[in-house]
Amino acid sequence: MSFPRQLCIKPIENHPRKKNFVAYLVNFTSSPIHTQETRMPNIRILVSGVLLCAGLALSAQTPISGVINNYYEVTGIDKCNNAVTLTATPIGLAVGDNVMLIQMRGADTDADNDNTYGSILNYAKCGNYELFTVQAIAFNVVTLNEVVNKLYTMSGKVQLVRIPEYDNVEVVGTVTGLPWNGTIGGIVALIANGTLTFSADIDATGIGFRGAATVVNTPCLTGSPTGFDGYVSTIMEDKAGKKGEGIAADGDDRYARGASANGGGGGNDRQTGGGGGSSYAPGGAGGELMYPPAGSCGGTYPGIGGYPLIFDNAENRIFLGGGGGSGSSNLGTGVPGGNGGGIVLIVANTIDGNNFSVKSNGTNVTAVSMDDGAGGGGGAGVVLLDVANFASNLTVQVHGGSGGNVDNTFDGVNCVGPGGGGSGGVLWMPSGAVPGSVTLDAIGGPSGVTVGEAAISPCFNSPNNATDGSDGGFVGSLALPYATEPYIPLTLDMVPDDAVVCQGNELFMSAVATGTGNPGYLWNDPDASTTPDVFTIPENDFTYTVVVTDDLGCQLIGEVVVDVIDSVEITAFPDTTLELGNSLTLYSNLDDTYTYVWTPAYNIDDPTAANPVVTPYETTMYCVTATHPTGCTSTDCITIIVAAGVAFPNAFTPNGDFVNDVFRIPPVANLCEDITYFKVFNRWGQIVYDYFADPTVEGWDGTLNGKPQEIGTYIYLVQMTCDGEPRTYSGPVHLLR
Repeated sequence: MSFPRQLCIKPIENHPRKKNFVAYLVNFTSSPIHTQETRMPNIRILVSGVLLCAGLALSAQTPISGVINNYYEVTGIDKCNNAVTLTATPIGLAVGDNVMLIQMRGADTDADNDNTYGSILNYAKCGNYELFTVQAIAFNVVTLNEVVNKLYTMSGKVQLVRIPEYDNVEVVGTVTGLPWNGTIGGIVALIANGTLTFSADIDATGIGFRGAATVVNTPCLTGSPTGFDGYVSTIMEDKAGKKGEGIAADGDDRYARGASANGGGGGNDRQTGGGGGSSYAPGGAGGELMYPPAGSCGGTYPGIGGYPLIFDNAENRIFLGGGGGSGSSNLGTGVPGGNGGGIVLIVANTIDGNNFSVKSNGTNVTAVSMDDGAGGGGGAGVVLLDVANFASNLTVQVHGGSGGNVDNTFDGVNCVGPGGGGSGGVLWMPSGAVPGSVTLDAIGGPSGVTVGEAAISPCFNSPNNATDGSDGGFVGSLALPYATEPYIPLTLDMVPDDAVVCQGNELFMSAVATGTGNPGYLWNDPDASTTPDVFTIPENDFTYTVVVTDDLGCQLIGEVVVDVIDSVEITAFPDTTLELGNSLTLYSNLDDTYTYVWTPAYNIDDPTAANPVVTPYETTMYCVTATHPTGCTSTDCITIIVAAGVAFPNAFTPNGDFVNDVFRIPPVANLCEDITYFKVFNRWGQIVYDYFADPTVEGWDGTLNGKPQEIGTYIYLVQMTCDGEPRTYSGPVHLLR
């Protein structure tokens, strides 16, 4: 019998990271329960059966087992576009997914062939990791929503790991991860916004750094009683076992007893054991060759255990457990070193452990090495638990792997070296101590021993000086490196793109930018301005540039091409005097490239003409503004004085009172240029005054040859040149006493 399906939505339970909504599609049927995760941005849809929706708390659980993560090799990081480039289109990854970006290797180690070989000088970018969400996927390029803050080096093996997110989830079969293959893998990670229920283990045992493979060396039959004592060698030197893999690439394809960071050293010839891999603490040393026949080469230089790594909140780095070194093998019967443990990251609101375990052990070397040095055990990994509540008990197991055992054909003779134990790993949580519901088991791995010997043999159950790996431990105050700063692409618009400005005028420019953080600005103007807006007065044609830099160090360069127009200096003319009623043409020194506006606009034939004609009726100041096509302007003014013609007086009184005693031409300097003649006649036509006869006299004083003339009417005749033309004036003038 089946029932209609219903859609129920509820807020996800409180979680230290975020709140989302979960939609449950409920189908009431008698069929068995099946559940699956469907990815949507910030939503998870769980399809299930036999769920009671209305009025009841939702308790659907997503069952998981096997490998739940996806792994992608990263070949490049474009910080300015906040994107990672992968080797191929990421199958299984979708927009909105949670991902981890992590660099697996790349530490700098000492390369000297002495007892400092392989010690860690600088972690560099190794162990850096951050948590993001996916914004976009375009073929093999994945853009992230949040800013990539840490630095990564591609040669250090960077990978992107998809982290599945669930509401309530149940481990119904062992959950593990892809074993580290030198490029990707080694990580198990999940997010449970509700409850993570254990009905099986989460196990990252042996998926970390790889143990060294067995390499057969030509045996040293006679010679040094101690054997080869070098710390590093190549395969061509044919003198030692191979080093285990660790966080430094310097030890790859290298041999001999020096540890390579947290990878165990290889056993030196003859037939010594390999060193154990390490993690939180040092790995154990391999065993020596004991009781060699007289005259035979000895073997007192086994592999050195891996160096301990630093797990702290200041650096916040995580690492795979180191691989064990291989023993020195002359017969080809030696066994490889053990693999290290992986990285486990769990974010959950509640864990219901049900006495199951989260494991990240180093691999035990279980095969027995016959008449050859044995491999060292793998170093344990790291478990990170960001969990708010524990509903029942959980065990976290980060054992070091045990070193390999050895057996000898002849009891008590030529007892070959067992492998050293791997170190214990680390549990890292936000709390200051291991919670009461959590049991931490972080013991170091035991070294191998000699087996198959009779009890009377001096080698019976002997480690031949091989040592156990050191115990691991707990680190508190975990703060997962969630990337939280939103990525904002750097953009730049220039206002204006280009400009034409008149010489001497001010120019405004603005760089309109968006970007992550607070973009900075640097202009190439004379003040080297550092603001988005700039005011400047350009002197010549110039291209102004601004460099905009965001908080990621990404830059864009904008430019404004400026064309400076030479100064427009208009000169208007003439400044002159005009007789009332006459007209005059106005001029300037500029050509018809410009447009003109003359003011005032009255008594003028065309105020927009280059050379208008004016007929003013009073003294007027005319101003002209010339405008270049670029917008540059210049203004000049002239004054036209308007005079009412030459007005001669019609009477004068030459009585010696110094008032109107002389008949003269009125002031005409602003109208007429010079006088041709000026004469006065009496009524009989006799000349009584002639300007050119005595030009020192400014006018007629009413006398003739010094004798006062009689009162009466006289006639004047004047000719002058005015505005370049001859003009004649005549009329009566009355002499009064």
